[in-house]
Amino acid sequence: MRTVVHRQAENELIKAADYLDAQEPGAGLGDDLIKRMRALTRQAAEAPRRYPVVDERRGIRRARDDRFPYVIELTVEPDHLFVLVIKHASRLPSHGRNRKTD
Repeated sequence: MRTVVHRQAENELIKAADYLDAQEPGAGLGDDLIKRMRALTRQAAEAPRRYPVVDERRGIRRARDDRFPYVIELTVEPDHLFVLVIKHASRLPSHGRNRKTD
């Protein structure tokens, strides 16, 4: 399934990676986070319905990483997977859910 990532979600991922790199210079945590989030997005595109629905009204699903405390919230559209938000798991649940999917 084709994947579309909201511009703000991509920016959030880059900011999170920069933050991790600043916390542990030279450890490569930022690159690891980006690789893991992209891999999680690919997995979600292959089997999106295996992830739990967290917003019934909009059909938003959440995929969690098992190393970093980050989540991807996405919707399954007729012809693609749409990534609404990539955020730290402790962020407000509603953060990013009002973004348009088109």
